[in-house]
Amino acid sequence: MSFTDIDQDKNEIAGDLVLLNQSASKPHGISHYVVYWGKPGQFAKRKQIAQVSVELSDGILHKFEANTPIIPAENEYFLLFLKDQSGKETFSGILTKLKDVYE
Repeated sequence: MSFTDIDQDKNEIAGDLVLLNQSASKPHGISHYVVYWGKPGQFAKRKQIAQVSVELSDGILHKFEANTPIIPAENEYFLLFLKDQSGKETFSGILTKLKDVYE
């Protein structure tokens, strides 16, 4: 995953959260990518950001509109989970640290 903040204000973000390597084969048995906020040292699900079918065509998992507020102590990582047809979610091991462009 990749994210570049384009919002110039402190504690606000904007931009696209993108799933890289769209040419790779889709995970077998997986129906959705689910993205959650994560906190350092606690790579467990927090607030859900997005849920996108694995059949997405453009690789964009979520678009953050301008002036989207964040809480730096809570919103430090994007965590990617894989959801199967039964609804079970498993952490993919993929995470991306959020960098506020203001910092």
